[in-house]
Amino acid sequence: MYKAAIPVLEYKFKKKNKKFEFDYRWIKTNDNFKMPIRVMINNRLLEIVPNVTWQTKVFDEKYKSFDMPLSAYLIFGREIK
Repeated sequence: MYKAAIPVLEYKFKKKNKKFEFDYRWIKTNDNFKMPIRVMINNRLLEIVPNVTWQTKVFDEKYKSFDMPLSAYLIFGREIK
């Protein structure tokens, strides 16, 4: 990482009938930045490896909850609606 700005994880949720999509990417960082991060979705711990392009995970269930332990990382998170 060669920028002084703290990376921001942008994310959004999209409902698709009885499923949902979780889209995510890094912003405010260089183009080849990849850093794994753990998130909790529907009370399940997942490790994702975002980069600067949008990535998508599809879940075969209804969306219930999301949590990102920001204190464990030097990052910010921002939900897009």
